[in-house]
Order: sequence, then structure tokens, then C-alpha cells
Amino acid sequence: MGMNIEKLIDEITDQVYARIQADTAFAVSGDAACLENLAPQADLMIADPADGEIRILQLCGDAAELGFGAVCVNSSYTGTAAGALKGTGVKMCTLAGYPSGAASLTAKAAETLEAVRSGAEEIELVVNPGAVRSHDWRAVRDEIGAAVRVATGRAKVKAVIGTADMSPEELVKAAVAAEVAGASMVVIQAEPEDCEAVAGALALVKQAVGPETGIKICGITDVRIAAQLLSAGACRSNMYAAKIIGTAVCTVKDAKMTGLKLLVVQPISLLTLENEGKPVVAVDVVGAGEDEVVLVVAGSSARQTDLTQNLPVDAAIMGVLDFIDIEGKKVFEKFPDAGRDA
Repeated sequence: MGMNIEKLIDEITDQVYARIQADTAFAVSGDAACLENLAPQADLMIADPADGEIRILQLCGDAAELGFGAVCVNSSYTGTAAGALKGTGVKMCTLAGYPSGAASLTAKAAETLEAVRSGAEEIELVVNPGAVRSHDWRAVRDEIGAAVRVATGRAKVKAVIGTADMSPEELVKAAVAAEVAGASMVVIQAEPEDCEAVAGALALVKQAVGPETGIKICGITDVRIAAQLLSAGACRSNMYAAKIIGTAVCTVKDAKMTGLKLLVVQPISLLTLENEGKPVVAVDVVGAGEDEVVLVVAGSSARQTDLTQNLPVDAAIMGVLDFIDIEGKKVFEKFPDAGRDA
């Protein structure tokens, strides 16, 4: 018997609504944000059809110099951008179904296949907006799933599920459908001036997907707003708490990975310390120990440490947590008896 996708999405949606507790009010602070610091968490979009090869090569060079997380181009320029970005550490992302998302499942799968064969490391797939508006979640899952199957082992799929002004139900169910289909990231298109709608959409989607699924807000050009959204959970990748539950050993591996320690980590909730999502294999760059609670960074940020720079890794343990304090309440302590009288 096949999976009842509609029932599964309804059940997860109910769970999301039951646990949403965050205030979605949004304000831009006056703190200065530096593009250099934000760049690894940002994508440089080169989607204007008028941009030719010379312009794309120029912008790829700029992206490499500034350390952007990825460059996104139309599918016809995948090979050009892939060649320009090779060895820079910047991901090559191809736009599929762009911009309307109205192409057929077969057409999007074919575009994805051509892109990965031309060197794409990521696919940013625009979901059919008609399927979302008509609440056809099986169709949403199927077209994302088709791209994921074509790209498996060669590229990750980021699903553009719609805009920040979608209804809460549509945002949550589209995000859940994308995650069930295997998307590595959920993308929301936003109007830069509508900060409250963007923040509300981010809060909903953040509750809907697990910690291993990234959230990208597309269309933000103000550096201050981008910094606020990143701090609220929008990112090319995710930093999350996890517990070490095991080790992974690879005798046969890429030569660049020689000497790196691999651990199996289980993402956990910062509020309850309960398991969230599936276990992940991560490179240990800090010498973490068994059963310790650690900070894991995923995606392009996992390649920003001294040990993992420009290596083929997607998750890295970059810190061991001593304690977690949320709103004055000590949620976790590594040494609960430290400082107390014997």
C-alpha cells in the first residue's frame, strides 16, 4: 500500500500548529552587518535572460572573491558557471522551472538531469504554484521527488515553494511536502519591504521542517534585513544542537578526507533536548566525545573551518556545548554539579 501523502501532511501540519510558540514580530536592528560575513550564507542570483557569458563569468569571479555560498544561473549557462566556480568552494546552482514553475514534471526532471550532467551541485526548483494554490500536495511532492531522484548522488534540490504572502496552511503543507520529497532546502520568495510577512513565513516553515532542512529567503537585498533573517533561522544551511550517538568509519574514501574523524549525531530540540529529524554523519573538528551535546553546522558553512575548507563535506561539529540557557532557564548543563559545594 502506498504512502497516504495527504494524510501525512495533514498530521504534520497539525503538529506544527500545536507547537508554534514563537512571536513572529519582526524588527530590523541598527546593528551594522557586513556583506563579507553574510556572503557564505547567501546565494548570488544571475537570472536575467539578458546576462550573457561574459557577465556570468564576471559575477562568478565576484562571488568567489566575496565567498558566496552559491551562484544560481539559468540552465543554459550551467556549464559556463560550473567551470568558472571549479575549485573556489562556491556551489554551482541551476534554476529549474524558472521563473513561473508552470513547466511539467517531465520537463523539470529533464532540465535537472541536463544540469547535473553539466556540473550543477544544487538545483533550485520552482514548484508549480497552481498545485500549491489548489492544495494538490501529492503533485507538489511528486515533482520535487522526480528532481530529487534524478539528482541523487550528484546534486541537492532546493524547492521554491511560493511566496511569503501564502496562507499559513499553504506555507506549512508545501514545506512539509518538499521535505517529504527529499528537498534539502525550502525556499520562500519574498518582497523586501514586507518584513513582517517574511518573518511570519519563516517562523512557520522553521517549525514545519526538521533541522537538517535549510530555509532560504529569496529576494532580500538589504544587508540589515538579511542579517536579521539569518539570526532568526533563515540560511543556506543550518546550525543546530545535536547529541553524538556513534561513529562512522570509511576505509575507502576521497584522499582529501584522510585523517578526518566522522561521528554520527542526532539533532535535538534546543527547548526539550528531544530528538528532531534523522541522524547525520558529521566531520568532528573539535575533538568531541561520546554522548556529548554539540553544535553542528551544515551546508556551505561546514566548509568554513580550518580543517574542512574546500572539502566535500556537508556537516561539521564546530563546538561542544557547556550549557544552554533560554530566557533565564537552564535547559542543558554539561557539568550540572560544577561550582556547587561537595
